[in-house]
Amino acid sequence: MAVGEIVGYTSELSVAPGDYLQVMVSCRQPDFAAELVRIHGPDTDFGSGPWFRAEGVGLAAQRLPGRVQPTRPGSYARVPAAIDGSGPFSLHLYLYPTLPEDGREQVLASQFADGNGWRLYLDQRGCPTLLLRNAGRTDTVALPEPLAAHRWHRLGVSVDPGRRVAAILQAGAGIVEVTLSIGDLELSGDMTFAAALGDDDEPTDHYDGKLADPSCYGRALTAGELNQLSDPHAGLSGLLGSWVFRAHSSGTVLPDSSGSGLDGQLINQPMLACTGPTWTGEHLDARCLPEQYSAAHFHSDDLGDVGWEPSVRFGLPTDLASGLYGVRLTCIESATGEPAEDIVPFWVRRAATADAARVLFLAPTFTYLAYANDRQHVTADFGQVKGNVTFSPADDWLHTHADFGASL
Repeated sequence: MAVGEIVGYTSELSVAPGDYLQVMVSCRQPDFAAELVRIHGPDTDFGSGPWFRAEGVGLAAQRLPGRVQPTRPGSYARVPAAIDGSGPFSLHLYLYPTLPEDGREQVLASQFADGNGWRLYLDQRGCPTLLLRNAGRTDTVALPEPLAAHRWHRLGVSVDPGRRVAAILQAGAGIVEVTLSIGDLELSGDMTFAAALGDDDEPTDHYDGKLADPSCYGRALTAGELNQLSDPHAGLSGLLGSWVFRAHSSGTVLPDSSGSGLDGQLINQPMLACTGPTWTGEHLDARCLPEQYSAAHFHSDDLGDVGWEPSVRFGLPTDLASGLYGVRLTCIESATGEPAEDIVPFWVRRAATADAARVLFLAPTFTYLAYANDRQHVTADFGQVKGNVTFSPADDWLHTHADFGASL
């Protein structure tokens, strides 16, 4: 049976009889079938036959058009354009890189639209670099030494197109300036942290590590002023936006603490309320000293809601018995004629009007989510045990598709 030709997920993990259930599907073939099934245990002894059996519930299968829906792993933040127009600007942030010498560019902050803009990134060696581009011309300014991993660093950049000067500063390591050749820098579009937006508005060049307390200003700060920003109460003029990655009620909103109303969006669930640059170790609970837990940890393989469009919608019968169910997705691989299948599981709760059962089963759905994409049984070295294990085609497929995210 072909693996990976069709995959899907449901809008809910737990539903009640009479509810509606949406299924998001990515299918590499022109069409597919979707059927509601109930999942039972195996008919044979465990290990000598299929691990489960699925049987229809009496609803006709639906045949639907197929289409590929992509996954785009990597967490990042996106905020409205704080820096707009052609005037000077400055940026300040803390970073704690975990893979600074990973041999690829990792964007810390960026703002590009129509080929014009800027990006602050770690180059392939891990050296902080500022790139500015306008009308096809490019200027760069970089610090000479790569950043150490697993250590806090403080960076500031200052850009003054009118004076044709751009500078990048690392606290404790000095400042580098460059004379600009690009002329005016026309800025527009959203700003991002921990990734850049490509021409197709999709993220690229993700950063691995923590960021804390980014802020931007509508003027070119001097080196002395950039150094003052180590004091959170410095109160420098020209502040456009300031963002704090503390825990809050919504895990997808990045609030702007400057009062400018430039709240942003967190994509693919970066870890919030991480220890920041001022953490002393005095408290291990972020609620005690939230100002010391002001960082977010971004990963290039983070994956939240992939945001696929619904492909099929089921109305569940009102008399459906509680238990484990699934949506069986099937298609035919056009080149080989080989069938492909994915059964997407979900739970049906007892109807509110149904009699209580003698047994209560609590499904550990959080555990399922935490370990659904575990690959250690394929990647880890378990010695002689690993040599005697035969992996399923599904294990092999998941191992080669990192874009479907990792487990905890």
